[in-house]
Amino acid sequence: VAILTYSPIKGEGQMDHINYTMRILEEVGFSTATVFGWDPDVLNRLMRDRNGKRYMDVILAFSLKFQSALDETVLKNLEDLDVPIFNLLSLYYSTIKEWETDPRGVSPLEVGWAVANPELSGLAEPSVVSGKVKQIDEESGQAVFLHRLIKGNLELIIPRIRKWVLLQRKPNDQKKAVILFYNNTPGKQNVGASYLNV
Repeated sequence: VAILTYSPIKGEGQMDHINYTMRILEEVGFSTATVFGWDPDVLNRLMRDRNGKRYMDVILAFSLKFQSALDETVLKNLEDLDVPIFNLLSLYYSTIKEWETDPRGVSPLEVGWAVANPELSGLAEPSVVSGKVKQIDEESGQAVFLHRLIKGNLELIIPRIRKWVLLQRKPNDQKKAVILFYNNTPGKQNVGASYLNV
């Protein structure tokens, strides 16, 4: 499992969620590697060996929020890798407490760049796994924000990662697919599905 991140969170005290992610993945039998850098370069050079063979079965992406498959280089690299990519979210606009109590969940501003844009690149299963916690510095009296992990959400992802890996390795004739249709207003003439000819 490759954990794709960006360099600002590699600073002191900002790695708890990455370290914990690696630890729990390794405890259940996965090999892990954390990579960071400019997304097109990382996808092209750091995810493959010298022969071009990919190193991982799954990518957990804290990055890939601003680089999307609308960029031809990113698109080609994602197609060549051909692995499921989980969209892991670190809350940017709200604190963990605000997010937990907000009926909207992730703020509308964050949905655009942290959920919708990554979906253009095929990132799936957006999951909030970390965010900031507000504390008051005793000496200065100023508010400071510390980055913290949301362990329960992160732990929910582990069985899903295992299932994606198993699905990749399963022969196609043993896979089952489901296509969802909607029927509004009721009646068999109204069965439809977005962009499918039914």
